[in-house]
Amino acid sequence: MAATNGFPILKSEIVNRVGFAEALTMGTSVFEWAGGREAAQDIQKLCLELERINDGEEIIHTGPTAESA
Repeated sequence: MAATNGFPILKSEIVNRVGFAEALTMGTSVFEWAGGREAAQDIQKLCLELERINDGEEIIHTGPTAESA
């Protein structure tokens, strides 16, 4: 739906993980919270994808050719 309306589609996914809630409760980031390993990996993947897009190494897919979310 987003792709057909021209919104960019990223490959990275942020999953609803307990590590996000635990880190928030403890007043830390998922990178600092021991139980936030998978949540931190999700955020790291997103950041790396955005860096590649910013550097022109990767193209954001839009339109009907974008993969379904």
